[in-house]
Amino acid sequence: MSYSPHPYQNQAARSGMQYNTPPKSFVAAILLSFFLGNLGIDRMYLGHVGLGIAKLLLNWLTFGLWWLIDFIIIACKGTEALRRINWV
Repeated sequence: MSYSPHPYQNQAARSGMQYNTPPKSFVAAILLSFFLGNLGIDRMYLGHVGLGIAKLLLNWLTFGLWWLIDFIIIACKGTEALRRINWV
């Protein structure tokens, strides 16, 4: 029996994989963000369902500014959550 410093850490995390999710297309994410970003479809595609629903319901409050900022963030992979996605 080998000693593991983190007994609750699963095999995928130890091998360097962050999540066991299907790969996502970066081009598809950019296109969805550009054309359907106001509806939150881009974030739902990336697995951020809660953020997608919030974007769908609240984007009108920001007069479309949330869409533009989120498009730039996705294009630059500007958050840690976006960097952890298994991109194709």
